[in-house]
Order: sequence, then C-alpha cells, then structure tokens
Amino acid sequence: MTLTGMKKHVVVLEQAGLVTTEKVGRVRTCKLGKRQLGAERAWIERYRRLWNARFGALDAETNNVRARRIVNRGRDTAGNSQALSAPRGLELKRNFRSAGDLT
Repeated sequence: MTLTGMKKHVVVLEQAGLVTTEKVGRVRTCKLGKRQLGAERAWIERYRRLWNARFGALDAETNNVRARRIVNRGRDTAGNSQALSAPRGLELKRNFRSAGDLT
C-alpha cells in the first residue's frame, strides 16, 4: 500500500472516531480512539449466533437425510430388503434461457 493510500485510510478511521493520530516531527502515531467498537461487536456477535444456529440446523438435517438414504438404499419400492447398490449422486442443473435470467 502506498503512503498516500494509507493516509486516506487513517483519515477515514479518524473521522469515524476509531483512531486518533499525533504527529511529532516526521512520525505520525495512531492510537485507538475514544469510540470503541462495542455496538459493532454486539451486532457481529448477534449474527454469529444466528448463523451458527442456522448452520447447525442445516448440519442436523443433512445428517438426517444421509441416514434415511442409508436405510432406504437397501429397500425396493415395496419395502422389501434387497442387495445394496452403489449410491447414486445428486445432480442439479439450471438452464438459463436469456441473459435476464442471470439477474
């Protein structure tokens, strides 16, 4: 990063109250500002818990589907046991009819 680019970043952080700078001679020292990131930290934590719960539920459902497939793999449509065959893969396709479908 160039010095000019770094200075622009520091100015934005200063305007937000996140850092303060002090220039002594040719040296500019940055320190954490008075405004802490408490509100931002709380927002991030709230969404972290939400997404952890959602991904946990997705993991549980994925495991349930896998377990049902294993149980059902050895049965024919009448419910009779049969020799296990190799698992079949799942293939998803999406056909786009026009460039408008991409948006």
